[in-house]
Amino acid sequence: MLISFPFKFIYIKTNKTASTSIEMALQPFCQEDASTPIEEKLHTIVSDVGIVGQRLVPKSEANELDRYWYNHMPASELKSKVGEHVWDSFTKIHAIRNPFDKVLSSFF
Repeated sequence: MLISFPFKFIYIKTNKTASTSIEMALQPFCQEDASTPIEEKLHTIVSDVGIVGQRLVPKSEANELDRYWYNHMPASELKSKVGEHVWDSFTKIHAIRNPFDKVLSSFF
């Protein structure tokens, strides 16, 4: 999950929709230094610019922030954490995959 305060968007990560790739592409808009290298495995980053939820961090390595802001967080939980004002005023983004492709991917 990502939140960008300057660009006013929330990215909600969904399963099996190339969501990690999309999240990594949008991450520079959610952190103070856009030139920071983007890595697949990442602990949560919280700044004045935004929030980047943890990605692929094993539970044994997760810290308190990683457990609070995590990938694949349900929209209902995200809404309760950011509050009504932010939720209602920010654009929500997520990926949708063709249902047939998703079934095929799961099958193979």
